[in-house]
Amino acid sequence: MKFSFIFLFLVFVLPLYASLSKGTIRFLKGRAFVIRGGIQTLPAKVGLVINAGDLLTVDEGSYVSLELTNTGLIKIGEKTKFEIPLEEEAKQTTSKISLFFGGLWIKARKLLENESFEVKTPTATAGVRGTEFDVNFDAQSQTMETAVIEGEVYNMSLDGQVFELTAGMVSVAGGDSDTPVEVRKDPVKVA
Repeated sequence: MKFSFIFLFLVFVLPLYASLSKGTIRFLKGRAFVIRGGIQTLPAKVGLVINAGDLLTVDEGSYVSLELTNTGLIKIGEKTKFEIPLEEEAKQTTSKISLFFGGLWIKARKLLENESFEVKTPTATAGVRGTEFDVNFDAQSQTMETAVIEGEVYNMSLDGQVFELTAGMVSVAGGDSDTPVEVRKDPVKVA
């Protein structure tokens, strides 16, 4: 009986857990929390596995580094809230993050032809293919700012316009479709 329980666990439960696992916390300074399943709040700690559907909040004066399994490294700044959507579980070739407010620095690995990585905010979406960039979203002004440090990023505004950004470029997308997306070279901001 004990053997059959262990067998069932290994065959059915362990693969489900592995498919939910999206990354691991590698560094923590200060306080951060992981909200799992909308009900369980876990204090963030180094080594904690982040799953699809988890919501991560980082307190003021705190910072977290997260290594995503299929994407790369993310440094999460203070006063930031984001989620790896549950839909992420089914799509192994696409990695997505929903940024509600705050800032992320991302060093994405070089992705394969059929892979993509996106950061979605209520204002715009930033997508990459092997690059280093910052994304900040101000919930009060509903403004998303993307700064490309290395590589290429595309931004898609609410009205579906796509803007290609390369190293040294910054884009600012406002909170409604009537506000134009501003794209400019800004080596000082990117540095």
